[in-house]
Amino acid sequence: MSRISLSKGWIPTLMMFVLVACAQREPQSAMFRGNPAHTGVFSVPNGQTQGTWEFKTSGRIFSSPVIADGALFVGSTDNHIYAIELADGRERWRFETQGSVVSSPVVVGNTVYVGGLDNRIYGLDTRTGEKRFEFRSGGGIVSSPAVVGTTIYYGGQDRKVHALDIAQGELRWSFATGGEIWSSPMVAKGMLYIGDSWRRLYALDAETGELQWEFNVDGEIISSPAIADGMVFFGSADTYVYALDAQNGTEQWRVQTSGEVASSPAVHDGVLYIGDESGVLYALESATGRERWRFQASDTIFASPAVANGVVYFGDWDGLVYGVDARTGEERWRFRTYGEIWSSPIVANDVLYVGSFDRRVYAVHPFAKPEGE
Repeated sequence: MSRISLSKGWIPTLMMFVLVACAQREPQSAMFRGNPAHTGVFSVPNGQTQGTWEFKTSGRIFSSPVIADGALFVGSTDNHIYAIELADGRERWRFETQGSVVSSPVVVGNTVYVGGLDNRIYGLDTRTGEKRFEFRSGGGIVSSPAVVGTTIYYGGQDRKVHALDIAQGELRWSFATGGEIWSSPMVAKGMLYIGDSWRRLYALDAETGELQWEFNVDGEIISSPAIADGMVFFGSADTYVYALDAQNGTEQWRVQTSGEVASSPAVHDGVLYIGDESGVLYALESATGRERWRFQASDTIFASPAVANGVVYFGDWDGLVYGVDARTGEERWRFRTYGEIWSSPIVANDVLYVGSFDRRVYAVHPFAKPEGE
């Protein structure tokens, strides 16, 4: 039986949807997978001083970091949300919650929002950590929120997708799914896309929460969808990667992998990058699903890849972070941590950030120190 099957307790142990690369743009905004479309391709404005460092928490890091306001924000299973100075890795502040924080934060303006397994969404001042906002949800929050305008979208263990007005602190709508939600919502062109453990991908009207279409697969959907060129891409525990028409949910193609897929896709320049439990990273043509190359890592790839400067970055359960040439699939760099990597890396200018089960967040220069040198 697969090591990452829900029947083996994988997700309850994990309680997060890590997933990956964050983005920051003007005005200041940063979220899981870089943007509401979840493409995993991002840029960070110049002018933020960055150093290399490592920062130790008291718990494992499932959460994927985001960068804004000169700091890195990340959650830990030690029941804290941390703000870490980019320049030197010093702690700016920490905020204590009542449960593990495995969801990835989202920053809008000067407020960082994050969900916890204590059934709450918090809004904290990026400079001070002062609580500005708190909303009690109906279940633990593993799904990483997305924000569009004044609405924050997230899925919960209460088997619902929620839209919350962060300006008023009120629930706008909820949509009941068939299973618990670890997938994170993707929002584009007035539509919201999200998967659940009931083996369905849903397309909802982002304004009203009304179901537009749903697509059934044969395995849990832990992967968070991405959208590009009018298609929605995601992976499933049924060992397939899917491409659907974003408007009507019609299947465009599917590709079978060597193992279950929990990693979320990155899409850049007509190529989709995604990993599976067998440790294979795939590069597929987004229009057709045709394989361009595959790369074999040392262990399961749960973390979602990030694409920057022609390199695909990702981590595996052997504690390794890889940099693979986006065009050829050749390994160009690796860095060892001392715990499994479920957190997804981000790259800001010339620094890579990633969390590990060894309880640390790392800031390293890719290509500066390959393992063993």
